[in-house]
Amino acid sequence: MLNCTSKKLTEEWISPYEVTRVTPNVVELKLPKTLRIHPVVNVSCVKPYLGPLPGQPVSQPSPIQVSEECDKEYKVDYIVASHIYRWQLQYLVHWKGYEEHERTWEPASNVKNAPLVVERFYKENPSAPRKLHMTQSDFDSLFKPVPKNLTVCDAQFCSLESCS
Repeated sequence: MLNCTSKKLTEEWISPYEVTRVTPNVVELKLPKTLRIHPVVNVSCVKPYLGPLPGQPVSQPSPIQVSEECDKEYKVDYIVASHIYRWQLQYLVHWKGYEEHERTWEPASNVKNAPLVVERFYKENPSAPRKLHMTQSDFDSLFKPVPKNLTVCDAQFCSLESCS
């Protein structure tokens, strides 16, 4: 079985491979290193390859067509808002040439080509969420144990009237 996130999405049979050794129960296949599966399999897991019938045309897959739109980089018109989502800074981006309903939440890494737009957003919205620049010691100090509350008296040394 190939390594796949879903068993039902794996291919039932994979390309024909050369058999290098046959025993009554198992066969050894000559597999490419990229497959990352064990080359020795049970005979019930293999079947003979039946190529195309003589004279039957073999169709070759056509090359993949890549449209020019795939290389297109969208321009940031302005940033509407920012928030932290799953520990990641995101911006609500209004794209140049697009309508208001086509705004999208984008991770900060997707707008790093527009630093002036980000700078303008924070000048206009100084309290908006932004990426934290915290050292490791600052981060660790957030989790130091809280000192014992000294205002609570120990029952052994005070009476009930003075503790209330």
